[in-house]
Amino acid sequence: MTQPMRSAVIIAALLLGVPTIALACRGPGYETGILHDAVPALTPDQVAVEVQITSQAQKGTVPVIEARIIRMLQGRYQGSRVLISPAYRSSCDRFEGFGVRGIVVGRPTQSSSGALVIDPIRAPPQDQWNIR
Repeated sequence: MTQPMRSAVIIAALLLGVPTIALACRGPGYETGILHDAVPALTPDQVAVEVQITSQAQKGTVPVIEARIIRMLQGRYQGSRVLISPAYRSSCDRFEGFGVRGIVVGRPTQSSSGALVIDPIRAPPQDQWNIR
């Protein structure tokens, strides 16, 4: 075996043996939504807001979801709108559509008279395919 061929074999073996950090979501049962069914345990710097989704837009690769505040469950804010703006996106993220109601929990990143901006804490996966 020649030296260039030996080098190519070694490089190919190394590349095949190196695990990748990119993982795709393994299925619908692993999806995580931004809306919770109930308020989880929170720290004092986090908020919980009952909302109804009104629109969705893109900010780069991350969606920004606008919602109408139905009521504040934890934290204080006097406005009527919230912008749900995740700091990152995962392949398992599920973003609910127009009209869906639920509870958003997370850390406020901005607050103005226009809207409260929240980096959401994802809800735990709901395994809809698991038959009990």
